[in-house]
Amino acid sequence: MDRFSRDIWWHITQHLDAPELIALQSVSKAFLQLSRDGYLWRELCFDSSSAKAAWVRRKEAAEKKSAAKKGLADVANSSDPGSHATPAKATSSRGRGADSLLRAMGSWDPRYPEEEVDWYAEYIRRYAPLTASWLRRPVDEHGNVNEEFEVCGMAVFNPSSSNGASWGNVIVAPISDGGVCLWNLDRPDDAYPGRRMGDILARTGPDFLSQDGSAPLGVTSRPFQRKRVTPDGVIDCVSVDSARGKAYFSVADGLNEVDLETLQVTRHTRFPSPIIALSEARMPTPLTVASEDTLHLHDPRVQRVAGELALGDPTDRSRQSYSLLSEPGPVAIAHVPSSDLGGLPDQQGDIYVAGRFPSILDYDRRFWPRLRRAIYSGGQLSSLTIMPFLSSFDEPGVRWTKHRGGHTLVACGDYNGRGSLELHGLRNTSLLPAADRSDHVSFVNRQTAASSKLLSVVTQGTSIVTSDATGTLKWFERDARGVLRTFDINTDAEVHSDPPAHPIFGRSSGDVALKLLPVDLGRGQGLEQDGMMFWTGERLGMLSFNTTPLFRGEDLDEKLHSAQEAAELHEKHSYELMMRRALQQQADEVRFMQGLGLGV
Repeated sequence: MDRFSRDIWWHITQHLDAPELIALQSVSKAFLQLSRDGYLWRELCFDSSSAKAAWVRRKEAAEKKSAAKKGLADVANSSDPGSHATPAKATSSRGRGADSLLRAMGSWDPRYPEEEVDWYAEYIRRYAPLTASWLRRPVDEHGNVNEEFEVCGMAVFNPSSSNGASWGNVIVAPISDGGVCLWNLDRPDDAYPGRRMGDILARTGPDFLSQDGSAPLGVTSRPFQRKRVTPDGVIDCVSVDSARGKAYFSVADGLNEVDLETLQVTRHTRFPSPIIALSEARMPTPLTVASEDTLHLHDPRVQRVAGELALGDPTDRSRQSYSLLSEPGPVAIAHVPSSDLGGLPDQQGDIYVAGRFPSILDYDRRFWPRLRRAIYSGGQLSSLTIMPFLSSFDEPGVRWTKHRGGHTLVACGDYNGRGSLELHGLRNTSLLPAADRSDHVSFVNRQTAASSKLLSVVTQGTSIVTSDATGTLKWFERDARGVLRTFDINTDAEVHSDPPAHPIFGRSSGDVALKLLPVDLGRGQGLEQDGMMFWTGERLGMLSFNTTPLFRGEDLDEKLHSAQEAAELHEKHSYELMMRRALQQQADEVRFMQGLGLGV
């Protein structure tokens, strides 16, 4: 390699495709560094994108139009001997084509100003194979596999050692027997050779979350609801503060604080009415707690008398430390991170609340409980997330730009039975005059987002990921228009078209992803690999960018099943999958006949 300069080798690598670059990485450390060059993988991402395909279509249309004009000009020139062709015009056309390609790449580039992107990891997220793995399901204390408990929520815990180095991801969730369960997402290593990925790390006893602050630990004072359901679906009320090692679980009108190191309830706080939504827990920001018609701020650092209602009683107007909603039904809460990547979280203090009302409510924590503004949506939203930079559209739906000095609120839900994916670009109000602080720009995708209700939305790398009511996960570009890939968790396969919004058979018994959470599977191990956790309302699964699943549920349960039981379980799952596919095919045929107007 020393015989040629690095520039020559880099020029050679520009002519290699993705599989060849990946093979080159195993030659030496020098070639590994060379083949991971961000510029190479950025071009490969663009070459496989819908933006490049659109540019090629425009170029071909322009060439056909130019050829038609040239043909007419040739005919005119042949009838006029005094006329001459101008070949310089063709050269100018080629130059304009190269310039248009650069402009198309610049417009596609999803990066925000000063944002660093690992384009090799981004290429993996966009184009590597996807596989689904299912975490081990908790059973009763005696190992009875016929008594499997449902998972009632999901949050990610990133524990840290004493020196502050994180050693992996742990999934925390309440289960239907009233206990708390922790799953491992780390690969086995020398320090923990017996720890298996996807297996249960620790678990409390039943009725663990049924305790309250007025009863001794271990004494049940109120029943745990096996499955709490609202008009919007199953409630997921768990939030984890990784820095403090605390998790917060809501049980009816109580909020339990659990120490994840000792798995003990350290605090119980009562609220005036049942809790239906929690925000992300991140100290020193207070936790936002939502009931059917009120919002509360819960600061774990404030000590309260056991049994006292938290944050004031709504019947007591003299202590207005809560916010009363004009319309009931909050479902999603998002705290705004800093507009500066290097800043502290929640510098602006914005709290966004969405649900079964037509607008997104914006509160400023510094002036709580005063409502700052309402951002009109028109749909019923089910999930919110934040991108830490400002997106705006120069012309709605035509061109989008990325700026500093603000953030972008991403929301999803449904509008008239179809999926709605929304981007709301919100400027940093602290930098604007008071008269301009309500200004924002929005873009709504209700045509290609999904054919059914969107249930959850998160960001992963430079992509927006959504899940819908048909069990489909979809990756979008940051402009919420270009679709990168689609995956069906029921068939464990990528799909290339939207399933019907209201299927007749089969799909109603399939799984849907009620909640998504991105995870870094290489955390603390020097690996570059991402995953996507999803919760179906009953069990937990994970998508990974691999050709084979990272773990299998039947392998994790091998110590609970005999060989005969494992074979019977595998046969049962295979039969269920076969019947689901057969019913889906039958439903497709029925819909096809109905579309022809023939009836059935």
